[in-house]
Amino acid sequence: MTTEMTERRQRHRPDPTDVELDEPAPTHTPVYAIARVDLVPPIVEARRRHAATERKLMAGMLALLVAVVAAGLAMAALAMSAESTLSAERTRAQVLLNEQKKYSEVSSIKAHLGGTTAQNWPRCTRRPAGRAS
Repeated sequence: MTTEMTERRQRHRPDPTDVELDEPAPTHTPVYAIARVDLVPPIVEARRRHAATERKLMAGMLALLVAVVAAGLAMAALAMSAESTLSAERTRAQVLLNEQKKYSEVSSIKAHLGGTTAQNWPRCTRRPAGRAS
C-alpha cells in the first residue's frame, strides 16, 4: 500500500483513544446478549415479505368485492322499493279515475249549460222580473 492510501484510511478511522466511555467494557458476555447469526438466505426473507404483501392485497380485494356486492344488493332493494311505490301510486291513480267517472254526468250537464261556473251561477238561478213568489 502506498502511504497516501494509509493516510486516507487513518483520516476516516476514529481514534480509539478519543472515545470517552462512561462505563467500562464488560469482560464477559451476559447471558441475555448472546450473539445470534441469521443463516437464512436473504431470498427467504424477501419471499416472506412478498407473501405478506400478497395476503394484504388479497384481503383488500376481498373487502372491495364485499363492498361492491353489498352496494349492488342495496341498489336492487331500492329499485324494488321504488317499483312497489310506483305500483301503489298507479293503483291510486286508477281508483281516482274511477271515482271521477262517477261524476261524468255532472261534467256533461255542466258542458250542456255552457260551462256554468260558480261566478255566473246566481245569474242562472235568478227569477225573471215581474214574478213574485
